[in-house]
Amino acid sequence: MSRDPIRCDEKVLEKELVSSLAIADEIVITPIFKPEAVPEHERLTTKSVVSGILGAGKPAREIADADAIVEAVAPELRSGDVVAILSNGGFGGIYEKLPLRAGRIARRATRMIARIIAFFRTLLALIFGLFLFRQLPLSRFPGR
Repeated sequence: MSRDPIRCDEKVLEKELVSSLAIADEIVITPIFKPEAVPEHERLTTKSVVSGILGAGKPAREIADADAIVEAVAPELRSGDVVAILSNGGFGGIYEKLPLRAGRIARRATRMIARIIAFFRTLLALIFGLFLFRQLPLSRFPGR
């Protein structure tokens, strides 16, 4: 008797999927695309995968779709982070959207940091100026 190849959304692969994903520092998954393609009693659920990953001591969450992932994950990214997107298709444009959104956030943060640095430089200059002013003898100023 022949059997169709095993699909990654079948429950038989749950243990392997959980242990494979749990290697990552954090895992974000979405609902399975077209789950009805697999009989319900054989169907893998994202809830069970997330639960298994959490049970392995790793942070995991299910997020509804690619756009929601971009909005949730992009602000959390830090320099040096590696993001692996595992999909068998375009997945809502996430391959383009995530780097663009992360780049916008990084540029905004860079501008904000530059403003904060400029503020503190100005503040230090004012404090230093006041310190120097207080050190000058008052006799140097006519009318005093």
